[in-house]
Parts: sequence; C-alpha cells; structure tokens
Amino acid sequence: MEQGQSDSSMTDEPTNGATPPSGTENAVPADADAARSDSQPPSASQSPSDSTIPTQDSRPVHESRLETGLSVLGLASDALSRHDEDENQRITPQHARISRDTMAFPAFDFAREYAIPADLMPAELGVPDPEDDPNDPEVIATDEKDGAAGGEELQPKAGQSTAGQRSGTQDCPPPSDDVSTEAQTDPSEGNDGVSMLTARIQDVTRAVRAVQVAESYRQPAQDGDDKAQVTLADMLALGVGVTQDDHSALQWYRKAADQHNAAAQNALAIMLFRGDGGVDPNPRQAAILFHSAAESGDACAQANLGLLYDAGKGVRRDVKKAAHWFTKAASAGIAVAELGIGTLLFNGNAGEQDLDKAAEYFTRAAKRGNAIAQFKIGIMLYTGIGREHDYKGAVRWFRKSAQQGLPHGETALGRAYYEGRGVKRDFRKAGYWFWEAAQQGFAIAQGALGDIYRLGYGVPKNPAQAAAWYSKAAEQGDTDAQFNLAVLYERGNGVRQDFGQAMDLYQEAASHGDGRAQTNLGMMYAFGDGVERDYGMAFDWFASAAELGDPKAQTNLGVLYEQGMGIEQNLDHAKDLYTEAAAHGDRTAQWRLGAMYVDGRGVPQDYTKGADLLAKASSSGEVHAMMRLADLYDEGLGVPQDAQMANVLREAAVYESTKEISRH
Repeated sequence: MEQGQSDSSMTDEPTNGATPPSGTENAVPADADAARSDSQPPSASQSPSDSTIPTQDSRPVHESRLETGLSVLGLASDALSRHDEDENQRITPQHARISRDTMAFPAFDFAREYAIPADLMPAELGVPDPEDDPNDPEVIATDEKDGAAGGEELQPKAGQSTAGQRSGTQDCPPPSDDVSTEAQTDPSEGNDGVSMLTARIQDVTRAVRAVQVAESYRQPAQDGDDKAQVTLADMLALGVGVTQDDHSALQWYRKAADQHNAAAQNALAIMLFRGDGGVDPNPRQAAILFHSAAESGDACAQANLGLLYDAGKGVRRDVKKAAHWFTKAASAGIAVAELGIGTLLFNGNAGEQDLDKAAEYFTRAAKRGNAIAQFKIGIMLYTGIGREHDYKGAVRWFRKSAQQGLPHGETALGRAYYEGRGVKRDFRKAGYWFWEAAQQGFAIAQGALGDIYRLGYGVPKNPAQAAAWYSKAAEQGDTDAQFNLAVLYERGNGVRQDFGQAMDLYQEAASHGDGRAQTNLGMMYAFGDGVERDYGMAFDWFASAAELGDPKAQTNLGVLYEQGMGIEQNLDHAKDLYTEAAAHGDRTAQWRLGAMYVDGRGVPQDYTKGADLLAKASSSGEVHAMMRLADLYDEGLGVPQDAQMANVLREAAVYESTKEISRH
C-alpha cells in the first residue's frame, strides 16, 4: 500500500497545533478578527467569511436578493469549504486504489527446492473464496489480451509449491515430470461419509509413509551422505514425517553445505538471512553462501543472489549484478527471477524502462504460480499500464494471487468487486477481501475496510468500526487513514469529538503532502476550531494545498484574496484561483467566479458567462448559485427571462438546504 509524497517544505514543529510551510509571511490585519463577532466560537457549519462580505446596502441588487433568500432558509453564506467524510459517498474510497508505486515493493520470496517426494509435500493453505460459482463468466477472464491472461499455463515441477507467499519461499523445479497446478478439490465438498472416510484414510497412509521415509534418510545422513542430509533437513524444516524443528534442520543443512552441496548452501543461506533455527539474522553470510551456490550453477541461489543485490541486503546494492543473476535464473524457469527481472524492467532500474518485456516476465512468473507476479500483471491489465485495459483478465490474476493469501492481491480483488470492473459489483465480497488483507496488517486494506464501514457499503454504517480500522492503518503511516480519522474526530462521528486529535492527524497527513489535510487545517484556523482563529495561518495552509492542486484549497485561497482576509485583497488572484478550481469542477469556485462576472467585480461584467458558471454550480447542488441564477432568470440577464425557472431553482435551493441541515 503506498503513502503520500513527502513535502520537504513541511516542518514537524507545531505552532498553535500545526505549522504550515514557510515562505508565505502574511501579517494578519489588526482588525481581521473584528470582521466578525467573537462572542461565540464558530461552529463547524459557520464560515469565517460570514460578516466580511460587504453590507447589504453596499451590495449589488442580485447579491442582496441572494442573501435575502438565504436568510429566509436560515442559512449563512458558506464561502469556504472543507473536505469531509460525506464527499466520498459518490467516489471510490482512496484506499481501494492500488497505485503504480506498489509495483516496486521488495519481496524476499526466496527461491528454493525441496528434496522431499512430491506426494509427501504438505498441501498449501489457500484463502477460501466466497465466490459461489468459480466458472462464472463475469469472474473468470474470457477476453484475454496480449497473452497476459490466457494461454496454456506453465507448469511447476514436482515438489514445487505455488503458494510461496505463505511459506516465504517459492520452490524451484527439480527435473521431473510436470504436474497440474489446478487447485486441489476439498475432500469435504461431496459432504458424504464415504468421501470423508476415504480422505481420512489417505491422510493417515501418507503420514505413516512420511515417517518411514524420514527414518530411511536418518542413517545415511549420519554417515555423511550430503543428499540424505538435505532431504532430512527439508523434512525437519517442514515437519514432514518428523516433528518440525528449525534448529535441527539448520544443523543438517550446515553439514551438507560444508560438503559444497549447492542446494544445502541455498537453504542454509535462507535460514541465516531470516534468523531461523535460533540464530541471529546474518545477511552477509547468507550472501556468501548464495554466491557460492550460484557460481556452482544452482538456479535458485542465482535468483536469491539477485534479490540481495537488488535490495542491497548483505551486499552493496548493484542493480546490474541483480539483473545478471535474475537473467541467468530466469533462463532456467525460476519464477522469483522472472519476477525480479520484470520488476527491474518495469521501473527502468537496470537500463531503459521496457513495459512490454516486464509484462512478459510477470506473465511467465504468474503462470508458474508466483502470487506477487500474478498481482503485478493484474495491476498492469487493470490500470492499462503497458497493456490495454483488460479488467476480466486482471480479476483472474487478482483472484489467483488472493487465493494464495497475498494481501496486495486480496486488496486488488476487493477493489475490483468494489468498482464492479471485470466482475459483478458486490460490496460484501469487496469487504471480505479487504478484511482478509487487513488481518495481515496491510494498511491499504485496513483503510479500505474503514471506508466500507464509514460509507455503509455492503454493511450497516458503523463509524466506530470505521474509526477503529482507520486507526490501525494510520498507525502505519497511511495518509488516507490519517485524514479520514481526523475528519471523524473533527466531526465527532464514531468517536468523541476532539479537535486536538483531529489537528494532530491532519498535521501528520499534511506533512506527507496530503492536500486535503492541509486544506482542512486551514479551515480549522479559519474557524478557530481547537486553535486560536488565525486567517494568516489559514492562508498559508490553503496556499500549500493549492500548490498541490487541491481545488477546495484553491477556492478557499481565492475567497481570502477576494475578501482580503489574512492577506491584502487581490481580485485578480481570486479570479485566477477560482478559474483553476472551477475547471476541476469545484462548485464553490464556479459560484464565486460566476458572481464576479455577473457583478463585474474584478472582471469585465459578463452576464452570459456568469450565468453559465452559476448553472454548472447549481447542477452540483450549490445553493448560493441556485439563488443567484434564479435572480438572473427573473430579470432575463444572461439567460431568457423565465419566472417559472426562477421558482424551480429557489425550490431546489430550499430542498438542498434542508438536506444540508439534516446532514449536520
């Protein structure tokens, strides 16, 4: 999951609860606070611009009518706007997005082979799939493109696991006959006693044979047979036929490695890297062992050495050496190496970026069962990065990855269900997959689950549950979760209202470049919520968020320039900011800019352009714009004179205002 970009201009030192970026030193006018009554602290529904708009006598007739109409509704003029929890009702939760940055996550999904007979290898633990019909054409890809989602599967060899993510290793294919990679059928599916009894007998028979096989290797291993030592160590490592014992496995691997057994060196290096078997992690010693085995031609060790060079673990980082070893191992069909070279090509780390080649390598590794590669080729198909959009093909790969328990794949599949792309839209199934990933501590999924509970999609609305999941993700530095949790604290929704906690969370998200958090910090200073009201500080936060392209911040900054709040009045700046925000669909900016054109305030008077902007804002439910546009229809300015349309707009304004009041 992927955090917001760091903003080097942010400071961690708080002033009055939070500190905006430096570089905007605007003294607050001495009478700034006098512009409105301070007898009561402002509520969350008030605007600091309420009494800074010119008095009724000095305003043009149209603005007077607007304020008169609004006063009848019992509303104040809300010139400033914040990001809040309700604006996401109509959009995809931020956490359901899987960004391009996700493609670069490191993965020590080490490659290795096991000498244990294939029929004794423990079954992989998959994740139950709630999909009732796995052959549903809306779930399984049917229009596979670019060879990335279709074609004959590459088969892993005997002894090769396809769910390496759970065990932390991706097994290498020893030379033997191909076997199917199709998911094993659950013996309980038939729900009949005969099938269950048969399965139980098979389990007992397999267990007895495993014990016999383990015993058959013990004496040769003690006599110094390096191959027997490796097999016995494998069985101890996995608990096949013997009690699982990492420490004993480590000792047998070490004995075989001392005899220059490459497979043992590779297995021992993996244990030393991780610190398994009661030893301290030792990436440097692991790198030495990987190198020795790689030079001996062990393809798994070559792939693992590439991982270390790519990450700079145990060796100095060298992407060219990583590419060298990945390429050698990939030529031997090692999925981890195909994933590694594909990632280097995707990111352009070892030369020019080559998305086509990256997709080819991801696809090969995915077909061998590598969960991470399945996720990555799925992302390329889902987002259209380097491939044509193929949602069904993407869902097919996401499902394979998710069924192996990769949290990235589970979250991506949840996203597909949430958006209804490549699969029938189903919020409950989206929530299921988000929950599976969240249980593994995956911050993006935890935040997405918070969104599901906050919005009430597939489950009853539960802001308290939303806050709990946001808190888990926020602790891991997820900026979306920090922002959403801050909104809940600011509004007192699902948690006790706490402006101080809200400001702390906004500050944390803002320090990582979250424009929404910076905008809301500006609003807290403008309202005086949890801090002393300070239009200068509000200006600085709005300015910072506006530079990040946040339309609400651009609009709010425009309001401050238009009103001369916290900064010297500048109608040209206000117009430019409104224009930019209006182009991005901000309805408040459309209303304010439309009013400027109608009044000829800071711009040449243009009723037609003004009416057009007010109409756009009205179509988004902007009450002020509806009332102002109604005035224009009454008088036939910029639009045909139409009293009926004017009445319709005023009735719509009343309706929207009632909804707004009930929402708060």
